[in-house]
Formats: sequence, structure tokens, C-alpha cells
Amino acid sequence: MIEYVNRLNGQVCRISKNLNCNSDYVVYALICPCGKWYIGSTKHPAKKRVLEHRRAIVNQDMQYPVARHFRDTHSSNADLLKFTVLDRVEPLARGGDRLLALRKMESKFIVGLNTKAPEGLNMDEELYIHLKE
Repeated sequence: MIEYVNRLNGQVCRISKNLNCNSDYVVYALICPCGKWYIGSTKHPAKKRVLEHRRAIVNQDMQYPVARHFRDTHSSNADLLKFTVLDRVEPLARGGDRLLALRKMESKFIVGLNTKAPEGLNMDEELYIHLKE
């Protein structure tokens, strides 16, 4: 079981699902050594998306907020980047839009963990309306 500390209230949160870098339809956290977090989501295996972030840092691709932060703060040292998979949207039993469900989950983590700039590294993310489930 993986645990992380909620940056807003100090509460320890436990991830009870069996998630790893090969899991798809996940919300993940990139964790900077300075304590800032970036929340993202992907329908692909998590490791593929994290490698894209690492490549952007190394190549100093300034269209990505994480790469900009690492250039400005950590000399584009991608080896300092840590990540964890936070949650997964399972296939929806009645069909429906799994990708929309993933985006809503991502938005909840961005708000709940306060990762919008300047406290975190999320910028310009469209936060989906949080509907009661």
C-alpha cells in the first residue's frame, strides 16, 4: 500500500488499489525535490507519460510547466523527478466516457492537493465540474 501526505491538511492518504507504472487511465503526481507537485492524467501506461515529462525536462521544452520549473530551479536535472500513481478510473460498467471520468478525477486531485501555481506546478488546466457520483 502506498501512502502520501495531503499538502493542504497534512492528512496521510492511502492508495489501496494495486497500481504501478504499467497502469492506464490513471492520475499521477510528479513530485519535485523542492516540494511542489504536478498532477496529471493519462489513458496510456503511466511510465510512458512520465518518460515524456522527463524528455521535456532534459530537452528544456518550455511548453511544459514541469520542464520550465526544472530548468529554472533544478538545472534541468530530470533525475530529481519522482512520481507516484494516485488513482485509476476502472472500465465503466455501463459504458460512458471513461476519459471524461479521468479528467474529473484529475481535477479533484488538483483542487484537493492544491497543485495550481504558485503553490504547485499545474497551470492552465481546465478544471472539470465536480459532479456528485
